[in-house]
Amino acid sequence: MRSRHLPIFGDGSPGQIGERPGPDPWPPRRASECLWSTAWAIPLAPSATAAQVLADELGCRAENLHKFQHLTTESTADDDWARLRPGDLVLVDEASLAGTARLDWLTQHANTSGAVVRLLGDPYQLSAVETGGAFRLLVDDIGGPELDTLHRFHDPDEAAATLKIRHGDSNGLHYYEDNGRITTGSGPHLLELAYKAWDHDTTGGLASVIITSTEADARALNTTARTARIHTGAVDGTDQVHLHDGTHASEGDIVITRRNDRAIRTTRGGFVRNGDHWTVTTTTVGGTLTVTRSGETVELPAGYVSDHVQLGYAVTAHRAQGITVDTAHVLVDDTATRESLYVAMTRARARTHIYVPTNHELSIDAERPPAVRDDPRVIIAHAISRSIAEQSATQVHRRQRFGSPTSSRPTDRRRGLYQHPTIRWTPQSASP
Repeated sequence: MRSRHLPIFGDGSPGQIGERPGPDPWPPRRASECLWSTAWAIPLAPSATAAQVLADELGCRAENLHKFQHLTTESTADDDWARLRPGDLVLVDEASLAGTARLDWLTQHANTSGAVVRLLGDPYQLSAVETGGAFRLLVDDIGGPELDTLHRFHDPDEAAATLKIRHGDSNGLHYYEDNGRITTGSGPHLLELAYKAWDHDTTGGLASVIITSTEADARALNTTARTARIHTGAVDGTDQVHLHDGTHASEGDIVITRRNDRAIRTTRGGFVRNGDHWTVTTTTVGGTLTVTRSGETVELPAGYVSDHVQLGYAVTAHRAQGITVDTAHVLVDDTATRESLYVAMTRARARTHIYVPTNHELSIDAERPPAVRDDPRVIIAHAISRSIAEQSATQVHRRQRFGSPTSSRPTDRRRGLYQHPTIRWTPQSASP
């Protein structure tokens, strides 16, 4: 687990707690002493895929924030799970990806109901697609406990290196240089190398991912991977179906669904989620795909396939946030940022390898001769130094008025209010 902050909203004021909670027994709405001794726990996440991960980890029902808001404000269905009561605990995982407006609605709804909201996440990861910055503001203003032991990585030295990158220290690169984890070359050659390394890992039974800086790079690598798999026979190149980004898929391809659709149900009763990876088993002339993952199968309608399905061999850092694998192969170019690099470098337990394009094969008319080699360390260090962390309106105002987004922080009196839930929680969080 990464170092993570846990600000609280509740009783009108934020606070913090310590570790992430343990498992909560199924069915939903059953009391869970390890979470909240006398009330229910409501796990939420910014996306349906992250909510499913949370549900799997806790062993209970979890939903995405948008769905929870819909159940509460728009749905006519009587869903007791979504009804907040005094003392209920609402846990929001991956909170850095939650939009400010939705968090504001959630905290107001919780306060009205007498519930409390806990935000769990890492403010140094990528921010929300919606207008965000609230989570980072809370962390900057009131701090909060962090998990100081990194459990994800097999090598503690790699864990330490990622923490340096997290805080903008390019010395974190020494670990990857010393362990031969940086490969350079021309862009097309690196795409091929990254795919071959991914294929070697997955063939050996490892969970692996290729992470790129841009959608264009992901599409190029997906095309490279599909072509290679057709040549090896892993993918049947006939009877292919057109996908929305101009690529194609056929039997044996790995694809990713890009839109939640609760009307498309799997053989296990689940629904199709944005960010789920599938393997294609059959295609039809009409454009439908039958796909499978983790023992469940679903038929994707032609309209959904053409609008919301892509090849899934490579993803951007934003798509990768929240996943955990054994190995990761990360392509870093001059568009990468500290946040995207930090996310990409912290997905794998066992090994992360970096690929940096350094040979520029330019035309004869270019001012620079072909095969000019850049310094890979300079390219990666530039990414580490370039932060795109979204700031809240409050932080922007502070910067304009005081010259710093952290000026004019809460008074001691307000800080005392923030700490009240922490003190109240301590005996419970320390229990087995």
